[in-house]
Amino acid sequence: MVVYDAPNSDAGFIDLFYKAASDNLVDTMSVSWGLAEAFFFEQVVGEDRTPQLTAFHQAFLEAAAQGISVFASSVTTARSTSTTRSTARSPTC
Repeated sequence: MVVYDAPNSDAGFIDLFYKAASDNLVDTMSVSWGLAEAFFFEQVVGEDRTPQLTAFHQAFLEAAAQGISVFASSVTTARSTSTTRSTARSPTC
């Protein structure tokens, strides 16, 4: 198992995937942090986030070209209450 940790930012998260792909040490990447693709569309968030979405796409293409599968889990807030919230502070893969 190889663990990568990145700053809590779009650039940090994107760089994490590029780093893991270029290191080429694994055949599978799994991540449980991030946003659904819908949150990168201007119609949803009110700003054009196409460059970030394109960067993720390019990182995933690089991983795929090297035979690395990438999996992402969805986040659930079912365990959260009005006084507690379980969220990761930085992306890890």
